[in-house]
Amino acid sequence: MSTADARAAPAEVGEMTPLTAEPKPQSEKVRQAAIILTPFTVFFFVSLSIIFFYPSASFFVISFNLFVLLAIVLLRMYSSASQKYGLQPFWPYQRLSALSFCAFCVAVMISVYACLHYTEAAFQYESRRVYRNVSPTQKPTAFVDASIIEFSASTFVNRGQAVGFKNHDVYCVAPVQDHNGGEVNFFAAGKNCCQSRVAITCDAVGDDAARTGMVMLADTWPASLDHELFEEAAKMAAADYGFEVAERPIFVTWVNDADTVIDGFHSRAVTYFVVWNLVYGIICCIVAYALSGRVHDDLKRLRRK
Repeated sequence: MSTADARAAPAEVGEMTPLTAEPKPQSEKVRQAAIILTPFTVFFFVSLSIIFFYPSASFFVISFNLFVLLAIVLLRMYSSASQKYGLQPFWPYQRLSALSFCAFCVAVMISVYACLHYTEAAFQYESRRVYRNVSPTQKPTAFVDASIIEFSASTFVNRGQAVGFKNHDVYCVAPVQDHNGGEVNFFAAGKNCCQSRVAITCDAVGDDAARTGMVMLADTWPASLDHELFEEAAKMAAADYGFEVAERPIFVTWVNDADTVIDGFHSRAVTYFVVWNLVYGIICCIVAYALSGRVHDDLKRLRRK
């Protein structure tokens, strides 16, 4: 048989060579985008849900975050299966699951702080009752469900009877009274804004036109941690100045306008959310750049298997 015939003749079945073409690797940009966007997306939505929807929609927040955590676990399980059965994922799912889990944990930690200090406080003040034209001689038991108390025009903070109780921080109180005197049922209070017995400067205490008290809610954290210490300061003031104190006095933050303070809580929550997401986005970019070489090596190793 001629050389031309040999070239034209088809190869025998037993002589066929198996295909060895490797799958095309994903581009470097796709891999880096995955490393940046996957953990950042987890961080963004977890922090968004906790900061802005808890506690007003607590069931949704808990369910959503459990779903996110389950998705990360499934991603990790798929990564393990890929290694065990020799699958070739488009990018290393093991790294993505680890980065996503880190993003989830960091988002929960920073969001809980923002929730406790900003959004939960705003929610509590907005969801409880507002009392107006309240006399400071009224019994505090009538205002157990109060979030904001607007006092009568004759009410003032007696700055001359202020006391500071030191326990790491200085817990400052001053009686809220009118000219009738009598038992003290309300105290303007604050931390680290007075000396031992003079010069209280907490919030709007120095403004004679202010008449509004935002109740320090004893059943919410972190205000509950401070409540007993404010009670100690109130007892000190009563002993020093000779007035009587109600069994369960109400401690308030003395302000000009409660709505402005609540808006401030919301504004700080938004700022906190934006800043942390920008920071975490930058961290994701740095991590993606640092891991890009390792991801490329992992893909080459997987394709050789």
